[in-house]
Amino acid sequence: MQPFTLRQAVIESKKAKTTILDAIKKGKLSADKDEHGRYKIDPSELFRVYPPTSHSADEKTTFDHNSTANDQAIFELKIENLQEQLKRERELNNDLKNRFDALEKRLDSLMMLITHQTPAQKKTQTSSLWHKVFKR
Repeated sequence: MQPFTLRQAVIESKKAKTTILDAIKKGKLSADKDEHGRYKIDPSELFRVYPPTSHSADEKTTFDHNSTANDQAIFELKIENLQEQLKRERELNNDLKNRFDALEKRLDSLMMLITHQTPAQKKTQTSSLWHKVFKR
């Protein structure tokens, strides 16, 4: 029989991933790592520490198929929700940019009123620090 991956061991033993990892780290459950650093757990070793619960091969296949289908449906829903959220954020960003531009124009016109300038005068005058200091 092929060794179990950590995920398969979790499914077979019906224990939490952290429980199995703790058992490996404490030496209660022996496991090897493959060339990618993933745990490979011998089924007899897993069932020695965590005796199997009775379920048929058909139930296992159904569980695996259903969990894969459920996982895919969940991911599709998450993607759809994220796309909708991104669309709303982009709309909000555009709205805020438009508001900012309008407020900037209004501020410019109010500044011209305060300083008694016409739009033509504002363009001809320079307000740089260099100009103010040296009046050139």
